[in-house]
Amino acid sequence: MNESIYTCASSLCCSLIICSIIRMFAPTGNTSRILSVVMSVFVLLCILTPFLSLSDELNISAKEGTLTVNEKDFSLKLDEEVIKQTANNINSYVNTLLTQSGVENTIIQTILALDENNSIYIRAMNIYLNVNYKERKDEIKALVLRSLGIEPTVTEYEYDQ
Repeated sequence: MNESIYTCASSLCCSLIICSIIRMFAPTGNTSRILSVVMSVFVLLCILTPFLSLSDELNISAKEGTLTVNEKDFSLKLDEEVIKQTANNINSYVNTLLTQSGVENTIIQTILALDENNSIYIRAMNIYLNVNYKERKDEIKALVLRSLGIEPTVTEYEYDQ
């Protein structure tokens, strides 16, 4: 409790000093009004911060059992989402590399996995290449290998516009 009061007093003093210095150098007019509102909100938040931390210490909780989250399920869902987003980012990166090299209308599929240390690695990458670029197949493999350290499987497909 004493720590919360000390935190409140010190943050309030610091915020008031900072706000008064800013106020001295602030231009007059509409900017001054906007700045006053922003500083008022800032000071108010500095005042409320210790009370919010105090409410955490009181451990006010709802009825037990109304909302339960299985930690293992949550962890698995989180891992899946991270892997999915990472695969999307890699696909986007490879698509940008290929577009910069003049290769368009490609479909990229990246398969990721987690190892025993929960590190993400690329298990496989498939690039479906428009038949118009089939003579550049080896160049594309080399480009991805140089950029990501994995040799993709490049397959041709017919693209209808």
